[in-house]
Amino acid sequence: MDEKQYPPIEEENLMANEPDMAPRRHRTAHKGLTPTQINLLKIFAYDDSEETAREIQQVIFQHLQKKMDEEADRLWDEGILDQKRLDELRHMDFHAKRDW
Repeated sequence: MDEKQYPPIEEENLMANEPDMAPRRHRTAHKGLTPTQINLLKIFAYDDSEETAREIQQVIFQHLQKKMDEEADRLWDEGILDQKRLDELRHMDFHAKRDW
């Protein structure tokens, strides 16, 4: 079976002229992609199947979920987060436009 041949990824050129495609917090910090995004593109250069994309998405989801659980546990243990604060957060609209 013939392998697909892809051009090499030139990190300095990735999305350098597409600042609106970068996440909001990165738009003013630098042009281009984050190291994580670059590494994901390198992975997909070897296997761009939908199945691989779903598998990688699941691994990333599990990783981020673990990090969020650990941070929530830390906040709870330090008394920063409690049931009262969770109840307050439940009623907040996080999709409302903010001036951050």
